[in-house]
Amino acid sequence: MTPTGGRRGSTFAPESKLGAGTTVTARFWDEDADRGCGYANLYDRVGKRENKFPTAIWSHHECDDGYAQAAPVGSFVANGFGVHDMLGNVEEWAEDCWNDSYKGAPRDGSAWWSSDCRVRVLRGGSWQDGPEIVEVFRLRDYARAASRQWLVAEYKSNSLGFRVARTLD
Repeated sequence: MTPTGGRRGSTFAPESKLGAGTTVTARFWDEDADRGCGYANLYDRVGKRENKFPTAIWSHHECDDGYAQAAPVGSFVANGFGVHDMLGNVEEWAEDCWNDSYKGAPRDGSAWWSSDCRVRVLRGGSWQDGPEIVEVFRLRDYARAASRQWLVAEYKSNSLGFRVARTLD
């Protein structure tokens, strides 16, 4: 993406810090994933009831946020920075290309353009993410501030979105 008028796609490093709010916990409300329904749109009781994902691989949050899929922006409590929807609702595409580790990552918060950019970074989890998802012999916890995964850039889903950021001078 080329920045226009000070606007750009978000990048992973500052977004994960912004997602944590003013805390050092995995979720800005606290470590208890099941308290998340007041703070984020997650895969919960209503999602389980309405979407009927296979229970063998989809656990759910033991709460009800009122939405089976995507919720209107700003439906949940803002984090400590006053920003809404940093966790849950839709996973956010980051401007960064995927790299297996953080070795060599930019230290200034800019997008990481090295590597194979046909594969991009996603962050933040979505309405279809429970406290953990069994993924070929391992558990992944997507609904947390530092959640980082990848997909091919052409992939489309109603659980994916993006956040526009603005560079301030």
